[in-house]
Amino acid sequence: MSESGSPSVAAFLERAAGWLEATAHRRPRGSQVRWGEGTDRVALFRDSTADDERAQVEAARAWQRTKFDAGYGAISWPVEYGGAGFTAGHEAASPQLETEFGTPPFVKTVSISVSR
Repeated sequence: MSESGSPSVAAFLERAAGWLEATAHRRPRGSQVRWGEGTDRVALFRDSTADDERAQVEAARAWQRTKFDAGYGAISWPVEYGGAGFTAGHEAASPQLETEFGTPPFVKTVSISVSR
């Protein structure tokens, strides 16, 4: 525990990893990945339907709600604003850990697909 009352980044990541293990499936590593299994999608611009995009955004929103409700959504925000009150270091370390698990992608931009 630091002077500010925050756990060390290592302790935080250990706790977060335990929560992720219980909440999401771990992605296979290196030799566990098999050709032809899972998605092979690598396109930057997808030809998604509006329904597909809505489903992706809703899955991402639901995941963000799940993380927030468990204390992992606003890690460096002040407690008085609904955050965990931890440091920027805690916030920066969290996404790297999350990449080890199968979670919905973070939707950062408005869709660039053309509506039909």
